[in-house]
Amino acid sequence: MKKFLHSTSLLLLSWCLLLVGTQQARATHIQGGQLTYVNVGNNQYVVTLYLYRDCSATATLPTSMSLLVKNGCTGTTQGTYPMNPVPNSIAVGTQYCPAQQQASQCVSTAQLPNYQTQQYRTATVTITPGQWLLSTEICCRPSTANLDGQANFRYEASLNNLITLADGQTRVIQNNSAQYSPQDVPVPFVSYNQSTTIGFNTTDPDNTRANPDQDSLAYSLTTPLKGCNLPVDYSNYPGGFPTPHPTIPGCFILPPANTPTLFTAQLPIAVGFNTTGACPILQGTTNLFAFNAAAGQFTFTPNVYRNTAPGLGENKYVVVGRVDDYRKLPGSNRRYLVGSVRREIFVIVINSSNTVPSAPTGTPVTPNAGTTVVQTVDSLDVTIQPCNYSQVLVRFSDPDPTDLLTVSYTGAGTIPVDILQSGDIGTYTLTGNGTRNPVARFLFQPSPAYSGRVLRIPFQIQDDACPVRGLQTRILVVRIASTRRDLATSATVAGAPGLGAINTPGLREASICPGGSLQLVGTVTRPDSTRGRLQTYNYTWTGNGIQGNANQAVVTVRPLTTTMYRLQVNPTSGFQTGVCADIDSILVRVVAEPEVAVVASNADVCPNGEITLTATASRPNDALVDNYTYEWFDANNQLLNQTGNTVTVRPTGPTSYTVRAKGALAYGCDASNSINLNVAPVAVASFDTVNVVAISSRAGSRSLIPPVTFKFTNTSRLNPINSAYQLDSVRWTYQRVRTASGEPVTSLPVRFSTSRTEATTPPLEPGYYLIKLTVNTRAAGTNCPEATAQYTVFVPNIQVPNIITPNGDNFNDFFVVNADQKGGKLEIFNRWGRKVQEYGNYQNNWNGEGQSDGVYYYYLTDRQGNKTKGWVEIVRGGN
Repeated sequence: MKKFLHSTSLLLLSWCLLLVGTQQARATHIQGGQLTYVNVGNNQYVVTLYLYRDCSATATLPTSMSLLVKNGCTGTTQGTYPMNPVPNSIAVGTQYCPAQQQASQCVSTAQLPNYQTQQYRTATVTITPGQWLLSTEICCRPSTANLDGQANFRYEASLNNLITLADGQTRVIQNNSAQYSPQDVPVPFVSYNQSTTIGFNTTDPDNTRANPDQDSLAYSLTTPLKGCNLPVDYSNYPGGFPTPHPTIPGCFILPPANTPTLFTAQLPIAVGFNTTGACPILQGTTNLFAFNAAAGQFTFTPNVYRNTAPGLGENKYVVVGRVDDYRKLPGSNRRYLVGSVRREIFVIVINSSNTVPSAPTGTPVTPNAGTTVVQTVDSLDVTIQPCNYSQVLVRFSDPDPTDLLTVSYTGAGTIPVDILQSGDIGTYTLTGNGTRNPVARFLFQPSPAYSGRVLRIPFQIQDDACPVRGLQTRILVVRIASTRRDLATSATVAGAPGLGAINTPGLREASICPGGSLQLVGTVTRPDSTRGRLQTYNYTWTGNGIQGNANQAVVTVRPLTTTMYRLQVNPTSGFQTGVCADIDSILVRVVAEPEVAVVASNADVCPNGEITLTATASRPNDALVDNYTYEWFDANNQLLNQTGNTVTVRPTGPTSYTVRAKGALAYGCDASNSINLNVAPVAVASFDTVNVVAISSRAGSRSLIPPVTFKFTNTSRLNPINSAYQLDSVRWTYQRVRTASGEPVTSLPVRFSTSRTEATTPPLEPGYYLIKLTVNTRAAGTNCPEATAQYTVFVPNIQVPNIITPNGDNFNDFFVVNADQKGGKLEIFNRWGRKVQEYGNYQNNWNGEGQSDGVYYYYLTDRQGNKTKGWVEIVRGGN
């Protein structure tokens, strides 16, 4: 809604703006201006003065001015040249709303005060090569809050059209000074306690489309002048004591510690500051005055408004901006100062309830275009990528929701033709101007020729409040990235990124093994439409080992060695066709095969023993990652019916197993390894049963008269023979299984020896005995299966005398055997081996009849066929 001041405030505003009053009668109430020049060739120049004066003054604008061209303040004078008014150049300030503008005409009796501008210009003058100072002076300044007295105005510019190079050589140049925007308000009304941005940015006519960066401009704040090299003195800065808080009763603010005692060129306006602490005393930290040296703008928040007579000038401030013009000359690596201009701005602080327009906001609309937007205190910083289509919307608004906004471009020329190079950088449209929310729409797609360029597009935003319209200036800074961010990308196919990268900084890469293949996919993240048309692309891959057609988005590669593959993507339609090719690359490394290790749960086993084999594939020379599957083969290269990196086997003899580790997909990463397994040989138990030695307990007897011992020879062996193994355990046992008469008996085996060579039983009583030899080997801490050999021995139940005394006393007269041997066959031999007696069914009836005394040998075969040998002596004595 419109903002009208109360009648009291309106009166105060009128007082504040009136530049007449208690000043000296000689005052012309000059408020500011600037001096600029234009080169027309051959060292000829036209110089223009922009002069601003107070409409409330009774004095009128001067009918002419004089330009002095001099080598410094005390050097040679080139000449003095008249400056005459430019026809139709008189204009009146327009900071009032239309309803009030009629009341602010430039007459001393106007209802509302205003300012008037007038241009003065020389004819074409020749300025010979040299170091020149161009100036003109006029009386006098009005009273202001930041300057001491009402000295003269001095307008000044410099021209250095004879440059002395670093090597001492001189060069004559032609130069245009920086030119100020005629739309910038030279006498702005700013609202008390509101942040405002004011600019004095310029353009340089020497920067042409063919040579856009010939000159560079440097902005600074400087001191107003009253004569050549004579600065005007600054007055005291209001600080050093607590000031009441503007909105919190009873709360005071201490200025920052670095607040100067006098106004300065860098702090020319009384401003607020950031604070810390709590009421009743807040400590100021930072003065709210910021100068943007890149854009020629200053942002500030005035915090002093004095309700005093306007003639005292306590709400008026002079700010001077200087622009230095530097040029990089051909053949030189440095820039030289070729000129400078100054502009004086007259800032008037008013007490208004109107809120100035908000800072515009920027929104990148096009996804994946690489566009960034950063809001600063006085600018909107947009970075765009060469070749990439990008739409950016800049929206304007006002805190007062009913205010209507007028957005004006304040630079030289036009945005579409001059700034955006007739479409080579993009296009621009402004919609909704004069509404609540104007929108500036930029469509960027700059040619690579503009990489690194910085465009500054100044805007003025003004609302329609009454009586004084709120005003802000902003600069849209467009940065065209110096290094293109290519939006064509090459990558391995999704889900199959090769073995990964070795992580070389700044390099896209993937790895495969010798013989492997990889699919490369070219993609474009550039927007798929340009100005409403669908964009299409051509793809070209280069590199060794491309399978098939290389002119497609997706290719399969099978390199023999590490290869860099390059992708070029060319748009086939739309803006910048044939210019904006995107290039990307991917390094496909051919790396060593993996290694696979195999370990066994046991170093060796018994026949048919269980062993777990575990395989682990790895890449010890790099950190690449693969997913492995495993295949197992036996010694005959037969595939085992088991998968995974572990397998369980039961070998029956020495053998080997092979594992093959296979990497994922087609990357060709395989590795094989084998392991030999040791299997303990079979133990074969045996002992000599032919040459068994039986020894009777009867000394010297050859008969098996109980008890009897048996001696065996161990003939066990390993099959197959293996010197790394031996019989680990030997156990000899006997077990009585039948009586001597053949009746079964139950008894436990008894171990009688562990000898590896020969074993002798203890004396055995009559009966049948099972002699068993048990042997085994040992592997992996475990006894292997046992092998046994057994043999049955017989101890007859023989109870025969070894002496008979056949003397007729009926005691020991006959050779008597026990019941087991009775009825068997008995043969008697003398000492010479001659058989002297034989019985087929012996009945204990031989008494040596017919034989002499002496030793006789017998051979007894019982009814079961068991044979017993022995001896017996016949002793008759003398009886």
